Amino acid sequence: MPADVALNRIFKQHPQYGSRDRRLYSLAVFAWFRWLGWTRRLTPGHASGQLAWALWLDGADETSTLPPWPEVTEGPPPPAVKPASLAELARVIATTSAIPDLRVADLFPDWLPLSLDPAIDADAFMAACQQRPPTWLHLPEPARDACCEALRRVGLKPRTHARIPGAVAIDPPFQLQVIERAWGQPLHVQDIASQAVGLVSQATPGSCWWDVCCGAGGKTLLLAEAVGHAGRVMATDCRDTILENLRERAARHRRSNILTQLHDATLPPPFHHLCDGVLVDAPCSGIGTWPRNPDARWRTPNGYVETCTRRQIDILRQAATRVKPGGVLVYAVCSVTRAEGPDIVAEFTRETPAFHLEPFVHPYHGDPTPGYAALAPADGPGDGMFVARFRRASQ
Repeated sequence: MPADVALNRIFKQHPQYGSRDRRLYSLAVFAWFRWLGWTRRLTPGHASGQLAWALWLDGADETSTLPPWPEVTEGPPPPAVKPASLAELARVIATTSAIPDLRVADLFPDWLPLSLDPAIDADAFMAACQQRPPTWLHLPEPARDACCEALRRVGLKPRTHARIPGAVAIDPPFQLQVIERAWGQPLHVQDIASQAVGLVSQATPGSCWWDVCCGAGGKTLLLAEAVGHAGRVMATDCRDTILENLRERAARHRRSNILTQLHDATLPPPFHHLCDGVLVDAPCSGIGTWPRNPDARWRTPNGYVETCTRRQIDILRQAATRVKPGGVLVYAVCSVTRAEGPDIVAEFTRETPAFHLEPFVHPYHGDPTPGYAALAPADGPGDGMFVARFRRASQ
């Protein structure tokens, strides 16, 4: 079970935990998973020592809202100074703790480096996974400045993105309900990488799009905003509870141009009309989300990436049948592996000559791409993703 799901269940069962308690417990749990590869060697078998080390490594001792941490009673004490570099940190701890072979790679499954997309720098990816990324909001461009001012009034320091309109980062701690009251309307929480995928899609006003695996519906809302009231977005997913959540979310954001339908994306599409654009945000290994979900690195088994790729290519084939001549097909995964990114693109273009890659500008730094790009977690900072844009031949 994902750690955030387990924590939410515990919090619902124990309403006596206030927001300060929930924040402390969440920080502790995620810090423990983030640094588990080191702490279980530093204090083997001693949970309290491992937790104290993890919180120190995570920098939580620098957060004034938390109580003082107990002294480490099991295992070596942490060094007085924490270096900025992850590799240097490993060397300092190894020297202090007499563990000469402590490595950055110990923080991750041993199969990870060989699986990464060559466009992803392995050292930078691992360093990004050891830092908590900010929370990103999507704000329609006309309202962005006014919302940022409202956020400043409640003590936050919002930061806008130079190239992605409407993207605003805020750092914890904060309560979404509090800042929504300050702003006076619901806020659209959406990671920077997902907003980048929306930018690559380039949905135009009045167009018709299909969001094949809509999930929580963040990208569905981005498409619905882009196509406007004259356009339509069909959102499908194989989980009815997810679709119900999306319908509630769309109602809160007053998006009446979203239609939902239960559908298994590996099967033929549930309708016959053709779309101007189709977005396939395919189920994947989720390795790109490891900065936010450090427990996932220990729950993802070796070989799971290959299991995901078989489903991804099946979904892409089915989705392609609903793209009109001259239309757009966007493929995205919140993963940074070679098999789920460049290899899928190569297989699809080889077997589907009606589609060709359409170059686009990289949404983070503006460099040209050949029609696909890796979105590195460190560059957001945020989740890691892969995105490709195809154009179907007009004849």
